[in-house]
Amino acid sequence: MEKFRHWRTARRARHGASRGVHCLPEQIIITNGAQSAFDLLALLLTDPGDPVWMEEPGYYGARAAFMSAGAKLMPLRVDAKGWNFDLPKAQPKAIFVTPSCQHPMGVTMSMEQRINLVQMADKWNAWIIEDDYDSEYRFQGSAHPGAPRHRHCFTRGFCWHLCQN
Repeated sequence: MEKFRHWRTARRARHGASRGVHCLPEQIIITNGAQSAFDLLALLLTDPGDPVWMEEPGYYGARAAFMSAGAKLMPLRVDAKGWNFDLPKAQPKAIFVTPSCQHPMGVTMSMEQRINLVQMADKWNAWIIEDDYDSEYRFQGSAHPGAPRHRHCFTRGFCWHLCQN
């Protein structure tokens, strides 16, 4: 991985400036694509039977990764108004979201909802897995900052940032 140090350092600087994501270059993992990142995250962050809060409707590739890892999926409902943060039946070990442009609904998570999500995850000591697949594609305004915290993963196509202090 040392040969990619300059690239990881550049990604770190870019995401720090554009999204407020702060991590060490060593915390940036390069994969063969988003699906590889989801598969690895599901295996690394959950054990079979662990509850995972997944967007419903949501990205089927991420859902398949967590199902393959044996996670127990709980629906995090999303509609045209945004995310429904009614408490799940069990405390999740991980929460999978696409807040910049929810797949497939296309809504953007408000800052109030982002803060609510981080507070709930902190309370449960749960990982937030943020699929940041298109935050830079905007018709107006700038991208919302990420919601960095001590247990947060940002996936960006072929790499992911594991932020844990």
